[in-house]
Amino acid sequence: MPLKTYTSNIYQDRLKNYVPDKPYEQDGEVCPLIMDTISIDASGKAFVCCACPNYWFFRIGAYLEMTKDEILMKRYSHPICASCPFPRRDATDPDRNALVGALVSRLSRPGQGSMSGLVAGKPLLSF
Repeated sequence: MPLKTYTSNIYQDRLKNYVPDKPYEQDGEVCPLIMDTISIDASGKAFVCCACPNYWFFRIGAYLEMTKDEILMKRYSHPICASCPFPRRDATDPDRNALVGALVSRLSRPGQGSMSGLVAGKPLLSF
């Protein structure tokens, strides 16, 4: 079996056997591969992270056609992350604010800005 097929099967099995437990992530931690980097291929497609191969099932969309909030939400909530052993780090206030901002954007009504009702330039939360 070719290596690409073999590794593709491994990742597809991890996705099929998804469990919501996050054994590699504790409360207050985030993955630096999600929060600090972004994986984009030569055709402009964004992927979950740089630790995963650029297989179609890790593609989250066209980088230039998504907002930063959409990109963060799709990456942060991808089911493969629950089974990834990459070391997490403590979340910073900017990490928390980025995640809350992305969630606010996701839950906003059509036609509202991503930060509608919030004071521009002010942190969403302070910890």
